[in-house]
Amino acid sequence: MLLFPESLEHIVHIDRMLTSFSGHLLLVGRVGVGRRNAVTIASYMLGYELHTPAISRDYSLKQFNADVKTILYTAGVKGEHIVFFIEDFQIAGAESILEVVNSLLSAGEVPGLYSHEELGPLLSPLNEKMREEMASSSVVYRTTYEYFVSRVKKYLHIALCFDPGHPKFLYRCESNPALYAQCAVMWLGEWRTQSLKTIPYLLEGV
Repeated sequence: MLLFPESLEHIVHIDRMLTSFSGHLLLVGRVGVGRRNAVTIASYMLGYELHTPAISRDYSLKQFNADVKTILYTAGVKGEHIVFFIEDFQIAGAESILEVVNSLLSAGEVPGLYSHEELGPLLSPLNEKMREEMASSSVVYRTTYEYFVSRVKKYLHIALCFDPGHPKFLYRCESNPALYAQCAVMWLGEWRTQSLKTIPYLLEGV
């Protein structure tokens, strides 16, 4: 049996954070240390959906907001756990993307993301669920949108991967305080050769 303590330790820590309420992660480490693999394995083991932006040449804030609407529907309306996995190269073309992420981390919403025309159809499936939840508990929601945001906070998990050697690493963290205030920060070092050889076997079937 192959042992790979450092990779298992990473996965265990990620698993613990993803199962906590509003469990978000800031994974700091060089490219190639297994950040994506660890998050993928932990998400698969938990049965959580994993979503990451599909970057193209013209990827911008508009496309990112479309991705955000997708994950918010899964978390806020369907009530299913979802991990939004974002690497620093995916925000290279639009630094304003981090402002959206910062808002999601701190408040569970993005002001102005939805138009009034979009909110009605989005929230209508939640009306009955909200009434049932308030009837069975002491929690009171003033609006259906407030209930929607509470579900986003419960089911959405954001995993950010940053390279500490990136010239904008400190600037991005200082400009978006929720990145370290709302995330569990994990520093990932290099993995042993034996561990890297084992990872492909763990990913079989993911």
